Amino acid sequence: MKWPQATPLKYVYALRSKAGEVRYVGLTRSPNQRLRTHSWPLTPLGIWVRSESPDLIVLEAVGVTRKPGRRERHWIEHYRSAGADLFNIWPRQGAA
Repeated sequence: MKWPQATPLKYVYALRSKAGEVRYVGLTRSPNQRLRTHSWPLTPLGIWVRSESPDLIVLEAVGVTRKPGRRERHWIEHYRSAGADLFNIWPRQGAA
């Protein structure tokens, strides 16, 4: 029997503080590896990740054929509209 090839997935995820606040939304193929890579750059997000040790929660698994970047933007907009203070720079002020 020939099995159908699985659609590659990307994961829309959030980094959530210990206080339960979502501070970042991202997109990755490997959530566990991605959390580790957020902790090394000397950026506001990297400094926060090292000091806070946030939880990574998967918000949605998206087949790559479904334009996962749109789903990431959806979640960024969702949390921003709910008043979340996100580290995400998208959309930039004045961006269409």
